[in-house]
Amino acid sequence: MIRLLRNKIRQHELALLGRKERPDAVVRLVEEMFEQASQSSLTDDTVSVCRHLHLTPRERDVLQGISQELRPDEIASKLSLNVKTVSTHKLTAMRKLGFKRNGELYYWLLQGGLWLGNSTR
Repeated sequence: MIRLLRNKIRQHELALLGRKERPDAVVRLVEEMFEQASQSSLTDDTVSVCRHLHLTPRERDVLQGISQELRPDEIASKLSLNVKTVSTHKLTAMRKLGFKRNGELYYWLLQGGLWLGNSTR
């Protein structure tokens, strides 16, 4: 949030608020900042949509292994799969979830994304 505010100030898109500024102006500014921040990251709505997508049991197993910080070869060994098959399951799951980068998947997993639609956590 602070980084976004600093960037706006640098870009002169945001007027600096003085100490005599009215409270409603400050509230408006904060609301704008939250609105912009929510548009630039994964929102609860995005995560909610993701949990309803249909992942195969193997895709879920691979994602569970990733969430447990296992290496691809460890996941392959645990599931009796080839390492390339593990990679394929991961990529297919990422496509279904709408992720293009590994970082997006890892962030989602850290937020509990795999478990949101599953009560057997």
